[in-house]
Formats: sequence, structure tokens, C-alpha cells
Amino acid sequence: MLRNAEVVPNPNTHPRRNANTFIAAISNKYRILCGILLRRSTFKNVLLISIIIGTACVVGFVLVILLTAKILESINSSADPCDDFFEYACGKWSHSHFIPLQEENSWFIERKQRINYLITNLLAENSSSEIEPVLQMKQLYNMCMDTDHLNQQGLEPLYRVLDLLQLPRSFPSNETVGNFSLAKTLSLAQRILNLDIIVQLSTHFNESLNLTVLSISPASNDLFSLDRRRQKADSESDEFAEKMLAIRLAYMLGIIAEFDTGKATENDIVTEAMRIILLESQLKMDKDETTKNETEESYMTLDLLQRIMFSNISSEMSNLTELNFYWLDYVTVLTQGLNITLTMESTVQVINTSYFQKLGNRVVEFNALFFQRYVWWKVVDLLAIHTTDIMRTHKYIFEERIYHEMTKPTR
Repeated sequence: MLRNAEVVPNPNTHPRRNANTFIAAISNKYRILCGILLRRSTFKNVLLISIIIGTACVVGFVLVILLTAKILESINSSADPCDDFFEYACGKWSHSHFIPLQEENSWFIERKQRINYLITNLLAENSSSEIEPVLQMKQLYNMCMDTDHLNQQGLEPLYRVLDLLQLPRSFPSNETVGNFSLAKTLSLAQRILNLDIIVQLSTHFNESLNLTVLSISPASNDLFSLDRRRQKADSESDEFAEKMLAIRLAYMLGIIAEFDTGKATENDIVTEAMRIILLESQLKMDKDETTKNETEESYMTLDLLQRIMFSNISSEMSNLTELNFYWLDYVTVLTQGLNITLTMESTVQVINTSYFQKLGNRVVEFNALFFQRYVWWKVVDLLAIHTTDIMRTHKYIFEERIYHEMTKPTR
């Protein structure tokens, strides 16, 4: 669900960029005209060059004045630069840009808001003369902004996506995990939603093989980590973590309550939500630990990657586990309908092999139901804002509470 961007005043275009562009353009024109003058010296050419150079001087002078005025807008001349240089250089900007309690603001945030404002206005404009991709973007934007229609649809669009991903419409339970394949579901999420969960895919050109190969790495965008945005003292970290956990848990319970939870009680849902968070934190910890120790890229077959993942597991347990995460299932779903064939003997690039070895351990430690609930939650969390007002409200409250716990960045 897209929200209206905050309307902010129209700032001047970036003076440094304008100055650089102006200087480059004038220099180029000057070189061209000098060449003409050398080949054919006439009064008209001399007059033309004089006019252009004169215009350049005037425009350059105006730009210097504008740039100086822009800088002076931020300077607090009443402050002593030897005592507090930041207050001297930026004090007036800080005083004229009031930051409400627990909110963020900076020059960069203002530029971002300005860009969002321009894009929102562009998408909201009614125009039939745009090129087809722009018209499609506007149509999508209008559909997302039509909350009345979204409320009428309810959760049905989300249910249809869950069906495509072979995930249950209700909160996963022992009754829904029977045919669950983690590898297939992750591949479907990547193919249908372009959503990397646990595993991230890209392509890489191998010069020695003269071949473009599939690159497999830990997912970089699905591991929840609010503390990256806030630097806390060690003495406060536990308290901050408890606040984040409580906020996250309340949000999850509110979203899950909108689905059929079967015979599960509220305490059961709380327990399962905590397990989802636990699995997520374990995956994040595995990624962080292995990233510190291993940054090299390896080329191997999918069969070798499969064996590496479950190398520390007994053969009996491995046979049971691999059925839940089998790389052949993953690539089969991924390439279905495409003019490409991948087998277990296909070579892939693997980034951070140790992570996948730990992932194999997690697949054994947390059974299939835990992973089904985890993937189900990642999908629901992503799409919740595109459904009903109730779901959007849960999301907005969650984000507001989270950002209110964040420290404000300096300019």
C-alpha cells in the first residue's frame, strides 16, 4: 500500500550540479567557437563569442550569489566557530527545521521526501499521453490507493498468493505441513514475488568458464534487525531489545488474529510467534558469524552443495531432512517454463558456504512446521499493507512505534 508522500516546499535545484554543468557547457562552447574563429575570423564570430562569454559571466555571477545565499541560510553567525563549529555552520538550518519529538529529519531526508513528493504527483496525474510502462505504473498506483476496493476484496488477494506459493490460507499447523517443501516454497516466493527468503539468487558471469552461472548466497533482506538503525550503549541494549521484542510480538499477534488459527489458543499463538522470531534470529546469527569468517566465492555442483549442507548430520536424519530442502526441487520450480535446464550436476556459484552448512543444521533443529510458519509469516508480513484497513493499521502502528524508539541522526 502506497501512502501519500509528505508535501514539502519546492527547493532550488542543486547549485553544485548546476555550476558543474554550466562550466562544462560553456567550456565546450568556448572551444568550438575558438576553433571557428581560428578558421575564419570575422566580426560576426567575434561578436558571437563576446555575447556568449558575457552571458556566461552574468549567469555564473548569479549562480555564485545563489550558492552563497544558500550557504548563509544555514550559518549561525552568532555562534563562535572555535567553540562549536557545527552550530556556526549549520545552526540556523537546525533552528529553522524543527524536529518533533521522536521524529527524524536531515538534509537527506528532506531530499528523499521531495523526490517521493514528485513521484507521487507524477503517478497521480491523469494523462493518456504517457508511454505504456508509465501508464501501467499509474494504474498500479491508483489501484493501491483505492482503499475502498481493497477493503471490499478483504484477504482474498492475499489468499490467492498463498495458494500460488503452496502455503495455507490459515496459520500453519500440523494439518498443513504434510506436503510442505521448503525448497519449492522458497523458489516460488523468489519467482512469483521476487522475494528472497533464507536464500538469495542472482547471476554471475564466470570468465574462466565463459558462462553465466546461478549465484546462491544468504538472503540479505529478510533477516529482521532493528538494532542496526540504533546505536545503544551496552547498559541499555537489553532494555532496548525487550522493547523491540514486545513491539514486534504485538504486531505479529494482531496480524495473525485476522486469519483462521484453528484450535490454537492465544497462548499457543504467542508461543509460535516467539518461535518464528527465534528462528529468524538464529538465521541472522548464522549469517553474521559466517560472513565474518568467510567471504570467498566457491564454484560447485548443486549435488556438492546438497552434501555440504547435511555433512554433519547422520545418514538416517539426512535422508529425512533432504526431502524438505532438496536443491533439485528448488531449481526445477525456478526454471519451469524457461528455456533452461539445471540438474544436480550443474555448476553454481556459492557465496558463504559455511552459512549453508549451518542452514542444514537449522533445517534439522527446527522441523518443517517451524519453517512453514516462518515463510508463511514473511509473505503475510510483506503483503499485509496491501489488504484491509485493519491490516494496514497494524503495520502503521508497528512502524510508528519502532521509529519512535530510534535515535535521530545528526545532519
